[in-house]
Amino acid sequence: MTSNVNWLAAITFYLLLIVSVVLFAVAPAVERGSWLQALLIGALFGLISYATYDLTTLAGIGYGGGPGLGRCVSRLSFDGNIFYTGISAISTSLTKIDMLLNFIPFA
Repeated sequence: MTSNVNWLAAITFYLLLIVSVVLFAVAPAVERGSWLQALLIGALFGLISYATYDLTTLAGIGYGGGPGLGRCVSRLSFDGNIFYTGISAISTSLTKIDMLLNFIPFA
């Protein structure tokens, strides 16, 4: 890891991730009243969004550190991000915060 964090890039990524999860997973689940839809679409979105980075890094520059380490790091990243994005989507959809619903134009 670098000691010079690009905060603009990091903040931009996570803001885009939050907005995307709300638009693609939470809003449709709240509209249908389905916590299961929020969980499944949120987890799928987490897989797709993080796989883009992980697989590109693994294919292009690898993770270094010895044989198999790159795959191990990639697998941990996949599993964790699928889980956390799914849980975030379901918990957000279950709360049904008024501010969230007013933010989304089609909700």
